[in-house]
Amino acid sequence: MPAKHYVKRYITETEYREWFDVKIFRIQVLGGGILGNFKEKFDQIV
Repeated sequence: MPAKHYVKRYITETEYREWFDVKIFRIQVLGGGILGNFKEKFDQIV
């Protein structure tokens, strides 16, 4: 799936957005920040 598909889901589906926000937070905290500031960049795009 192209990234645009997931961005659209993030914007339009509350459950997906909540899952994504929790998942990314866990990856950043428990994974030692492996994604860096990915979520901040994602939020700027959206």
